[in-house]
Amino acid sequence: MVRIHVAGLLFLAGITAAAVSTDNSCGGSKGFTCPGSLCCSQYNWCGVSDAHCGAGCQSKFGRCTTTSGKISPDGSCGGTNAYTCTGSAFGNCCSRYGFCGNTDEHCLNACQSGFGDCSSISVGGKSVSQDGTCGGTAGFTCQGSTYGNCCSQWGYCGSSGDHCGTGCQATFGTCPAPSGGAATTTSAAKPTSTGVKTSPDSSCGGTNGYTCASGQCW
Repeated sequence: MVRIHVAGLLFLAGITAAAVSTDNSCGGSKGFTCPGSLCCSQYNWCGVSDAHCGAGCQSKFGRCTTTSGKISPDGSCGGTNAYTCTGSAFGNCCSRYGFCGNTDEHCLNACQSGFGDCSSISVGGKSVSQDGTCGGTAGFTCQGSTYGNCCSQWGYCGSSGDHCGTGCQATFGTCPAPSGGAATTTSAAKPTSTGVKTSPDSSCGGTNGYTCASGQCW
């Protein structure tokens, strides 16, 4: 009996020590577990679809229970339609009033665990992204996420120049200024004059070297 107990503790310790995925991959040689309540598919990717949570799902690296209802298409959950909020564009928690969201009102007070997640992780009033997406309808923030603190113009968390540079959404994460100091302003980045004259008579190029007026091509 003692040996079984010790073996069980070692097994649980091994699961606890597994690192949380930062790129949505799971299991395999790296042994990452999926963040939040995502499922690890037989192909070693995190997600919430039946392909992730159903046949072949790896319970050692994430959740493996499919939801009885479909993912909410309109922000409602539970009730007659039995929609689930997990994986929806509106947020993963189903409130007691039957609406998806990510605020404490959705995720804590009488949250319906049968139709979504019921845990709130927030920074500055916004829920921290659990799947690598940010901004948009759900309004997830990247700050404090496992994917990186910058929210790209395309709505994904990360820490590369593509995430933290042009188009970075400061409302949903951090957007560090360029290494030269303060962020470059539009007026400083755009030259006031190109040295080329705008055509006064619709001609262009040639000996005069005129450029076409805005919206005109010849």
